[in-house]
Amino acid sequence: MKKVLYFIVAGLCFWFYSCADTNDTSDEDNGGIFGFVTDFFDGEPINNANVQLRPSGTTQQTGANGRFEFLNVKPGSYSITVTKSYYSDLVDPYTIIVKANTASQRDVMIERQPRVLRLLAADGTMNDITGLNFGNTNDVRSFNIFNENPYKLEWTIENNTEWVIVNPLSGTVNPNGGLQPITVTIDRSKKDDDVNSAGISIVPSSNSNPKFPTRDLTISTQIGTAALSLNVNPASGGKVSRLPDSESYTLGTTVTITADAASGYVFTEWTGGAVANQNNASTTITLNSNAALTANFQRQDDIPIGTSLAAQLLALHTNAESDKEYIIELSGNENIGAQPLSFAGRSNITVRIKGVGGERIITLTDKGALFTINSGITLILDNGVTLRGNNSNNVSLIYVNGRGTLIMKTGSKISSNPYRGVYVATDGNFLMEGGEISNNKANGTSYGGGVYVGAGGNFLLENGRISGNTASYGGGVYVYNGLFTATGGEISGNTASYNGGGVYVENGNFIMEGGKISNNKANGTSYGGGGVYVENGNFIMTDGEISVNTARSGGGVFVYGNASIAKTGGIIYGYDIKDNNRNTATAGITSTDKGHAVFVNTNPNKRRETTAGKELNLDSKVTGAAGGWE
Repeated sequence: MKKVLYFIVAGLCFWFYSCADTNDTSDEDNGGIFGFVTDFFDGEPINNANVQLRPSGTTQQTGANGRFEFLNVKPGSYSITVTKSYYSDLVDPYTIIVKANTASQRDVMIERQPRVLRLLAADGTMNDITGLNFGNTNDVRSFNIFNENPYKLEWTIENNTEWVIVNPLSGTVNPNGGLQPITVTIDRSKKDDDVNSAGISIVPSSNSNPKFPTRDLTISTQIGTAALSLNVNPASGGKVSRLPDSESYTLGTTVTITADAASGYVFTEWTGGAVANQNNASTTITLNSNAALTANFQRQDDIPIGTSLAAQLLALHTNAESDKEYIIELSGNENIGAQPLSFAGRSNITVRIKGVGGERIITLTDKGALFTINSGITLILDNGVTLRGNNSNNVSLIYVNGRGTLIMKTGSKISSNPYRGVYVATDGNFLMEGGEISNNKANGTSYGGGVYVGAGGNFLLENGRISGNTASYGGGVYVYNGLFTATGGEISGNTASYNGGGVYVENGNFIMEGGKISNNKANGTSYGGGGVYVENGNFIMTDGEISVNTARSGGGVFVYGNASIAKTGGIIYGYDIKDNNRNTATAGITSTDKGHAVFVNTNPNKRRETTAGKELNLDSKVTGAAGGWE
């Protein structure tokens, strides 16, 4: 049975007090819309972005803080589009509901258009190059680093070859057409006679934003000729051409190659050799040896088979259609950078990633969310797929934005990220049908080592395991004003430095209809909640098991402030030295007054030291034995 989750959350505030300028003279029956436009890569506000309100057509520009505002808007349904030079256009599918005397907030992120660091010939032609050939007579040649982007580029050159001298080795190229000449000199006296090639790498600074890829340049002293063959895959996909047109070339020659797609096909990438840009249909190759290149095409209703994950996602970003599911099969491990899943002007798109032939690991290579799932997109992690972070990451490994959906299947994993596994934002949905979220940490954020459910977010755990995660609060799961429902699965072996070893609920709701919360620890010196900690929220338990958890107080469950617990089924174990399933409140092992099973921190306090079995109801709103308390 297909499960569909629907959520509508409107961010409203009182117009006259918190949203409108005090000089606003809007009609009192109207409302307004405001929000912030930020950069997807770094979260910085974007100034002078054009925000158009539809269907009215009214346009506003964002200020220095990225804020836009439409005043005196008639009640009804609206949406926005956002445009900005050097950014991809955003057609926001979210429906904004405007009511009288209120302002509705809608915050959006837009993506910088991908840019490529270019290496150009020094002859003024603006031709891209992949190498320099010195032949047997030249000792000095040059090339240019070209920056066509609106951002400055800091760079260094890596050179590990003694007979190759590069000058300069680092610098900064100005934006919008900045050019940096580089001189390469070879010292033939230091080169072995049987060595005819080497390489250097132009490495953009890690501070560059957006990220530029490293570019390699071949240094060659070979003489003679090289052959170039061009092929097409599939044969019906298109045709290829070259300029200058020849079967063989003098070594060091730069050749322009072009792929033209046939009707019903699109170009995806060049394979088989070091071209200047493998994803551009028209690019160049510098021939320092024989080369055989293939132009790969795909049908417009497919994604490429057998290419890298990054290439498949890039093609999908361009060609995906609304209301379709696309399957990506991995036959090997992949290393990729942060991948935003968004398709401007299209919606209801499902991307399913599955491993073939065993576990396939996708490792994040930079900082950022490995996958950001935006509105109208569903990402399914299927059997055999493992997502893995890196030690320097400072963002959740998966970020589920409003009206985006993440589904985990049996055999999938999310692991080893130092800054949380999954973040579910407002209106975001996470369905865990199986799989594992393990060994993630909440460094720098403190909340929710495995999963964080934000305000208005929804997390449904049906099966699978959340284990071995750590955080200051909510080692396994942290719920802030969101909804977490567990009908099965297991939350085990997680640790909180303070409260909520397994689950921490703040101003939200946790409904436990099944599953198991066990072997979690809360190491705080006050309060606790080894299994579950609830603060100003609600914990409803109708089935399931809470066992073998440890905390100073409330070994199984700790309820604080205006929070509540209502148990009508399931079992919460108490302390019995002979029972291996016992929960333990370490402050009460001898005094038995800190709620091994449950502690409710109210006036008066309520506690349950012995096991609360399936037939025993607990209600924090009722005192004494009538509420199930000892």
